[in-house]
Amino acid sequence: MGIVVKINTILIIVMAASLLLITSTADEVLLRYANKYAVMQTATDAKLNTDKDQANQTAFINNLKTNKLAEKLLLLMIYLLVAIYASLLLLINVLLYIWLQRPMQQLTVMANQVSMGQKNVVDVNFNSNDEMSTLAASFNRMRRSLEKAMHLLEKKIEDK
Repeated sequence: MGIVVKINTILIIVMAASLLLITSTADEVLLRYANKYAVMQTATDAKLNTDKDQANQTAFINNLKTNKLAEKLLLLMIYLLVAIYASLLLLINVLLYIWLQRPMQQLTVMANQVSMGQKNVVDVNFNSNDEMSTLAASFNRMRRSLEKAMHLLEKKIEDK
């Protein structure tokens, strides 16, 4: 399994876990408020005859509307988090492709050409100061050494 796939798998697991944590916590809070107002509803149903009870029932209905708004805001927050996570995942994949996968592909092509005996293989150069440029410089040096060794070997064979 490639490094990009492993990194993506880890990111998806972390994102899913954080979304589950957020939704379960929010569901517990909403359930607690729903139970609280269900008790209020039972109490107001028993005494509907007075004006005070009518005010309690109106307050209960307003609280239910507030809970519906809270649920909508929770869903909006979850959708926004999913969008942010998806954007981050896309950005990380693009950066991994630019910084890791593309240079590795170039080195792989060069290694295949050298292993097939091609002599006019172009050096791979990276404009950075990281491990990939160090690897490319080492590989270029190894390729030039192989070319020199092959040239010397051919010269010795011709001399005999």
